[in-house]
Amino acid sequence: MLRRMLKKILLTGVMLAVFAAWVPASAGAESPALNARQKALIDKFVDYFDTIVFGSEYDPKAASTIVYKWQGPVRIYLQYAGVKPDPRHREFVKKHIFALRRLTRLPVLLVGKPKVANVKIIFVPRKNMGKLKLPQTTPQYVARLAAPGGCYFVAYKSGPGKKQQGRIHSSIIVVNAERDIAGINHCLLEEMTQSIGFPNDSNKLRPSLFSDEDRLYDFSPVDKVLVRVLYDKRMKMGVPRKEGIETARRIMTEIFYASPGKPGAPANARKPG
Repeated sequence: MLRRMLKKILLTGVMLAVFAAWVPASAGAESPALNARQKALIDKFVDYFDTIVFGSEYDPKAASTIVYKWQGPVRIYLQYAGVKPDPRHREFVKKHIFALRRLTRLPVLLVGKPKVANVKIIFVPRKNMGKLKLPQTTPQYVARLAAPGGCYFVAYKSGPGKKQQGRIHSSIIVVNAERDIAGINHCLLEEMTQSIGFPNDSNKLRPSLFSDEDRLYDFSPVDKVLVRVLYDKRMKMGVPRKEGIETARRIMTEIFYASPGKPGAPANARKPG
């Protein structure tokens, strides 16, 4: 157990150092040659990316076959149904919006009019979570999503063969307003992130926002890798899963192992420690 803890601490420390120095690499960069240990680490992250982005927790048949992501502004509106507004919720959302902007480079905004919003966060009592009538969603599916009692989301997107395939164009997030305030904070960050292209959970790499065993209020280094990779300009919406995974591998390799002075290297890169 001690050995596993030390490996986790070391990995997290290295990742934090990489992120402190990393800026997006150029599109024409060449990936560096890796040794077996480095390849194993990249394999873990690529596998995690595959699970979170393309997998399906509830139905394997619903697994994504293409890359889904947002392309335009994300306009978020807070709605309360059966509960009183809590100003702390707005502060949490504003904080998470700032973090998402930095990672995705998307214009993420909090708006005051529901008509202009393409993301609605609905706060309801626990007993009403499974009773909402959501567009293009069956009552049975809503009840299934609501069963754990924390929060859930439904994203609306253009599937294969559709115009602008792979584009997520709107989403609804439902939050149990009776949950403890720390749980709501974590819940908001998780669902806001999952609704932009990360629909699944996994315990393969931790700590992570996408692990059921972690309660986080900020993005972990693992999460930052996933979000930055999906929203790298080279990761095109609508491309097949195989191409998306190959692109993810190339970008991750540059993030972790591009050396100073080589194509694709961070301008201010340095060795960890």
